[in-house]
Amino acid sequence: MVFDILFPPHSSFLLIGAPFSGKDIIVQKYIVQCMQQGHPLIFITTDMQPEEVIKNYVSYGVPIDKYIEKKLVKFVDAYTKQITRDIQDTESIKRIESPIAFTEMSAMVSDIQHDFKEKPPRVILSSLSTILLYSTAPEVSKFMQVLIGKIKQISGSILCLLEENMHDPKIVVALEHLVDGKIVTQYAIPDTGSKSEKKFMFKSSGIITTKDWKDAIN
Repeated sequence: MVFDILFPPHSSFLLIGAPFSGKDIIVQKYIVQCMQQGHPLIFITTDMQPEEVIKNYVSYGVPIDKYIEKKLVKFVDAYTKQITRDIQDTESIKRIESPIAFTEMSAMVSDIQHDFKEKPPRVILSSLSTILLYSTAPEVSKFMQVLIGKIKQISGSILCLLEENMHDPKIVVALEHLVDGKIVTQYAIPDTGSKSEKKFMFKSSGIITTKDWKDAIN
């Protein structure tokens, strides 16, 4: 399966695509591979409550709830406290003040890493675009350099989501410089024009390169 190759240990990737272009499909593959290989998962969410993330992936057929029951998934919630202060942490959800609480986020990831001792974690950051809305590009780049280094140091891997055409190209290039590779998604309609035959495609470059666009579902 191609995704067994795309996400090796000790690696970092940007996942770039327009809204509804199939980024969630790639994340689903990442989570499923994580479960199959027994790696713990750290999910940093900046634009949605973890409870909603869990509900969505379960509805997609990804049993992340079962993995949480095994205490192999931890969320760093950088979203909810912006909406309400009247909410508590849970065993699987640790909440921080905001998407730009960089010191708190980094410390929380370090604490969670210590909880996962048997295998190095896989990390999802959804999304960098939200962080860039609240902070400057140089500050985000500095933070990401530290976060990526921390995760790779223990042979973990990280997948960072970024919305396409939302940021200055120079910012995207700066972020690409920090990672080992990128995956780009697109929504494609065949030449027949039939939307019933639509496909979600991906292409990767960097440490693993695909020459052609590939079907993200198959």
